[in-house]
Amino acid sequence: MLPLMLALTSQTAKLHVSAWVVPWNETSIVTFEKRASKLREIMPQLLEISETGEVVPNRSWQPGQLERVKAAATKNKVKVYAMVNNYADPDGFEPKRMSKLLASSELRKKAIRTIVATLNQHNFAGIDLDFESLAADDRYCYSTFCRELAKALKADGRKLSITVHPKQEEPGGWDGTQSQDWKALGAAADVFRVMCYDYSWSTSKPGDIAPTEWVGNVAKFAISQVPKNKIDIGVAWYGYDWNSTPAKSLVWDDVPQSKRILSSSSGEIAIGDKFRFSGSSAFSQKIAELKKLGLFRVSAWYCGSEEPAVWDLIP
Repeated sequence: MLPLMLALTSQTAKLHVSAWVVPWNETSIVTFEKRASKLREIMPQLLEISETGEVVPNRSWQPGQLERVKAAATKNKVKVYAMVNNYADPDGFEPKRMSKLLASSELRKKAIRTIVATLNQHNFAGIDLDFESLAADDRYCYSTFCRELAKALKADGRKLSITVHPKQEEPGGWDGTQSQDWKALGAAADVFRVMCYDYSWSTSKPGDIAPTEWVGNVAKFAISQVPKNKIDIGVAWYGYDWNSTPAKSLVWDDVPQSKRILSSSSGEIAIGDKFRFSGSSAFSQKIAELKKLGLFRVSAWYCGSEEPAVWDLIP
């Protein structure tokens, strides 16, 4: 029995858990301050980029919040990758908005200069590039931008994390996945994060947020495209309630205390047909599935939304 226990302990010790930290929910920052010792890396939602290459701070940060995040990260030796995304109100991840930037060498250089300067200002480890819902036609230009950014960051002693949509084959089934060439992006990235959630999303039919078999299949495809040591699988720490349209996004405090069952296909908490929450059982299922494939890196969306019991699963 002892050799088996030692093997299990060794497997758990390998687990490398990171999380996104968001400014628009104070609980995210409070939770990170409390749980920082459990995390290896964080990706604070810090920067937004425009079609003209302007990189600006996310406007949701309140005075003192970022300083608290940086202090907790420094104290606990947590690496910080500043997340930069292409979200903009009121259009969200509008597909064509980035096309102008990605197609222009001068605008790409402008954006890269600002990104590097921001990292130097805060002494962060690197950037988490979260460009979502790009146009399929931007595939080559996006790969070019990532290579250029990786080169500039490396010269400055910084790292590049690239976050991508999930898929099980190239080029993928919709514009967002088709815009992301996994082999090219994986070659440029130091960390390759795959968002293995929103299999069912806020405007889809109700269902599992991340079926465990699907997560495994996406992970297997990632292994075929990207060096294994770079792969980091994104896991859900949130839920959806489809009793409203679009579905309401849920944090743990939104989960009723009664009538809970677990979905066998995902481990998620299910209340009727229109309620799912990805809690500790779902997290445990995903970790077990990924360990079968020799993957031990996961990133959670997002710190502060989770069932508290997930922290007991992290060494």
